[in-house]
Amino acid sequence: MEATYGLTATNDPGYGWGVVGSASGDWGSCVANHPTFEFAPCEGHDDADLSKGIAQCGCPAWCLGTWRHAYCELPCGSNVDCPLNAACTPSPGSCCPSAGCAPVFCQDAGASCDVPDAGPGTCLPMWMYTGPSLFCSFGGTASGSCSTDPLLTRAHLDEACPVGQFCVPNDGMDGGSCAPVCDPTSSNPGCPPGTRCGVVMDGLPSFGACVACLPRRAQCSQNSDCCGGDCEPGCSFDYTQNGWGQGCMECR
Repeated sequence: MEATYGLTATNDPGYGWGVVGSASGDWGSCVANHPTFEFAPCEGHDDADLSKGIAQCGCPAWCLGTWRHAYCELPCGSNVDCPLNAACTPSPGSCCPSAGCAPVFCQDAGASCDVPDAGPGTCLPMWMYTGPSLFCSFGGTASGSCSTDPLLTRAHLDEACPVGQFCVPNDGMDGGSCAPVCDPTSSNPGCPPGTRCGVVMDGLPSFGACVACLPRRAQCSQNSDCCGGDCEPGCSFDYTQNGWGQGCMECR
């Protein structure tokens, strides 16, 4: 019996198709009283090393997939049980739950993509255990406030941002606000007036969202960051090793 795991947004058969899993083997297993580590790459208990991005799956998540692409997946009955960036996929044989929420990967942050058996989505980053990874996330119906839970299920579409938007966390508060995705490295990121294209996750400088522009005297990196449109050398509040008023940029 064949099954698909570690799906790519383009359903590339060369990436992660096939069968692994046995009742007592390395794959197709879970560890009692252990963190779930959903979507983390997994291997047998002897090989697991979270510092290298390889986890043991805590029950009820199981290590499912191909011998090269296995991930910690929670059991599911249908896509409604799965996160917006996963697909409910049959498990191999009888070793495991009948189906697991397999992650749907993508390659271009901010680009459009398709979630199998669901519809259009956006390629969005999620911080994993060793750094950011890109997942194709099905679009929701939220307008304004949203949930920042990266594993939000399809039963809560009203808390997920529409296609082409990202939930930017609120400062010091729960939840976030939907904002259009953009490329901070672009000279013309296409953000609406009064906003700027800001990086929203460390390690992904080319992925951002259109957030509020910066006021006068705020530190900046380019003119488009500033509400007034001018980002110039010299900061009024620069206490860096470069000296007062040197080595930084400020909105004027």
